[in-house]
Amino acid sequence: MYTLVVGPSRSPNYKRAIDTIIEMGGFFNGKNATLVIQEEMTAYERLFPLFRLNVFNWINTTAYYKGKRVDPYRLVFLANLNRKNYFHEVKKQIGKASTVFTYFKREGNTFYFRNKDLEFSKTLKGKELYNFVDQFDINDK
Repeated sequence: MYTLVVGPSRSPNYKRAIDTIIEMGGFFNGKNATLVIQEEMTAYERLFPLFRLNVFNWINTTAYYKGKRVDPYRLVFLANLNRKNYFHEVKKQIGKASTVFTYFKREGNTFYFRNKDLEFSKTLKGKELYNFVDQFDINDK
């Protein structure tokens, strides 16, 4: 769980940052605005509107991951980088067919692919599974 706390600032973007945090599901207690993100794999994309406002460079901006204080920007950037690396490894393992598959089926954590030349399956677990499902926007039905 990633928690971003934005304290008072003299930045001209402060009010807009508070409004953005509230729109994103956070809250403002009169002094600090707090945004909690449960799912780490989408934090980077989800926080993009706040990156644009330069919130992560403000003195009174702090972040916590699993209760420990962390650098507000570095943690979400590294998590996003790790996510892309996992996805790259999965693509490398399943080969070129991952970019040209014409058939897709999922049974549990096993994904089946087929094109005119090749048929294969790949069983994923842990972060590989979550990152693969997130990257291809695979929805459970």
